This record gives sequence, C-alpha cells and structure tokens, in this order.
Amino acid sequence: MEIRVEELEPGVVQISISGRFDAEGGAEIRSQFMGALNPPDRLAIVEMSGVDLLASSGIRLLLAGAKTMKAGGGKLVIAAAQSQVEYPITISGVDTVVPLFKSVDLALNAM
Repeated sequence: MEIRVEELEPGVVQISISGRFDAEGGAEIRSQFMGALNPPDRLAIVEMSGVDLLASSGIRLLLAGAKTMKAGGGKLVIAAAQSQVEYPITISGVDTVVPLFKSVDLALNAM
C-alpha cells in the first residue's frame, strides 16, 4: 500500500491511500496512518480512490482512526471510494460511524 499525507488547509488533513487495504496492506501503513491523525482535533479526510480492495482489517484501521479523532474532538471521513470499496463500508454499517463522501470537495463542503 501507499499513503500520502497532505494538509489541505489549517485544521484539515487529507490522507490518500492506494493499493489493497487488507491485513498486509494495513500493517504496512498503520503507523503512518495513525500518525497522520495527530493532532486529533481536526478533520481527517481519507481519500480512497486508489484502493482496489478493502478487507475487514482495513475497516478496523479506519474505525480505530475514527475513534482516535472523536476522542480528540476531531472527525474522520472517507472520500472518493470506488464501488467495490464503498460496498463493504455501507453493508457493514461503517458509514454510520465514518461518513462517506463521493469526493474530497464534497467532504470539505459538508464540514
């Protein structure tokens, strides 16, 4: 997996990930992903257009990130997920905890 972190504006970070978000891929990016959530009092947009597979271990990492952000007064959202990635997010109900947006711009405008 690959991860790229970019501050879009003060208080907003975009975390772009690509590859297979499974046990192996999640392990590769876990420390960098969780580190990008500091400080946890801001908006973190996880841009997932480059993710072609999302397994349960990837979902667990997203939920851990959302919990960290919520505890710190911030928020984690998902943006630009492909349909095969969006499906497990919605079918598992994760989108009720971690909002899902069609694009980064829509996520920014909604916050």
